[in-house]
Amino acid sequence: MGKDVCFSRAERADLDAVCGIEKRSFGAEGFSRRQLLYLMTRASGFFYVARHNGTVVAYLSLLLTERARHLRIYSIAVGPEARGAGIGAGLMELARQCALERGVASISLEVKSTNREAIRLYERAGFVKKKLLPAYYPDQTDAYRMHCPL
Repeated sequence: MGKDVCFSRAERADLDAVCGIEKRSFGAEGFSRRQLLYLMTRASGFFYVARHNGTVVAYLSLLLTERARHLRIYSIAVGPEARGAGIGAGLMELARQCALERGVASISLEVKSTNREAIRLYERAGFVKKKLLPAYYPDQTDAYRMHCPL
């Protein structure tokens, strides 16, 4: 899949595909269509998609406030059909480049403590666990706050 994947800023026309990835990745715990549209079009940050042969297969939502000294990965998801092809690593590199271009000091994110696959991806990208957040998610699952200094 690798060389057939390209990354670009999301467009409103990508919303249906992003919603499908969200549902397949997170089920009932995922963001609503309205929340995803807000992140894509109005949030203070950036929203990217990964396309394989023209089809959206993953997305990355980054938040950056004007006064912030760090970038936050607010949400990242690779559709189940596209996992294992390096797309997640590509999105993490995209986040790093976005942060470096804006001169921020670090990147942060929260991840379910039970999501071992995602934690491995983040650790390979240079993130370290900084704090355990008890009962962080609606289902009362703990989260790790992770940081990557730049």
